Amino acid sequence: MPARQDSTVHTLAGVLDSTIVVQGFDGGALTYDPTIPDEFNTLNVMSPGFGYWLKMKCADTLVYPATIPPIPVVTRNIPLASNLRKTEASVVPTRQWISIWGKGMKLNGELIPVGTVVKAVDKDGATCGEFTVAKAGDFGLMPIYADDPDTRIEEGPKPGEYVSIYIGNFEVPAPIKWTEFGDIVNFNDVVTALGGELGNLPKTFELHQNYPNPFKPSTTIKYDLPKQENVVLKIYNVLGQEVVTLVNQKEKAGYYSVEWNGMTRSGFASSGVYFCVIHAGSYNKTIKMLMVK
Repeated sequence: MPARQDSTVHTLAGVLDSTIVVQGFDGGALTYDPTIPDEFNTLNVMSPGFGYWLKMKCADTLVYPATIPPIPVVTRNIPLASNLRKTEASVVPTRQWISIWGKGMKLNGELIPVGTVVKAVDKDGATCGEFTVAKAGDFGLMPIYADDPDTRIEEGPKPGEYVSIYIGNFEVPAPIKWTEFGDIVNFNDVVTALGGELGNLPKTFELHQNYPNPFKPSTTIKYDLPKQENVVLKIYNVLGQEVVTLVNQKEKAGYYSVEWNGMTRSGFASSGVYFCVIHAGSYNKTIKMLMVK
C-alpha cells in the first residue's frame, strides 16, 4: 500500500484488467467495480492502514507504481453511513454486503426524482440498505447488508434470501436475491426483465408458467395482481394431495415472485408431476410442473 492516500485506479493499475471488484470498509461499505460508470463507485481512494478485499478473474501480482500523482478533488471515500444524508438508524452496516445500482431509472414514466429514498427490506422487515437519489434517475452503489451471525440483532438477510426494493413508497415487483459477498446487481437489468418500466400495475390476474421447467430442485413461480386480493398459492401432487402452501395472505396489486425449493411438509418432494394452483378473489388457475432428479 502507498505511504499516503492514492486513487484506487492508480493503486491497482497493474492488476486492474484482472480485477472483478474491490471492497473496503470505513463506517460503511465501499466498493469499486471497474466495469460500471465511475460516478457510482464509492471506493475512490485507498489509504494506508486499511485492508481491502479483491475478487480477481485469475491469479495476478500487484506491483505498486513508483510515483503517486496528486488526487484531484476527492480526498476521502463516502461510505453509506454518511452518504448524502444520514442513514436511518435501522440500517446496520455488517461485514458482508452485495450492492445494487441503477442509471436513468423511471417510475411511472418519469425519472426518479432527486431526494427519493431507495430502500432494501428483508423478509423480516429489517431495513438493510438505503440510498437517497442525488441525480434524477440514478442511485447506487447501494450496499445491501447481510445478517451478522455473531450478533443477536437482525441486520439483514441470510445468503440465499430475498430482499424487497422500495423506491419511495413503491415496492418493485421483483425482489433481489442476496447471493454472495461482493456481488453487484445492475438494477436496469431487473427493470428490463419486468418489461422496461416501473410503476405500471398489471391489468389482469395471471399465474405464469414456472421457470425453469422441468426443474431440479427449485423453481420460480410468478403471478400478477391488478388489485389487492387474498392470495392462496399451493402445490399438489398427481393424487390431488396438497404438499405445501407457498402463499396464504392478502397482497397489494403488483407483480410477485415466489420460489419453491422442493420442500414439502414431510421433507423433499420426489421426482414427478406437480400442480401449482392459485386462488386470488374469483381468479383461479392451475399450471403443471415437472420435478426431475
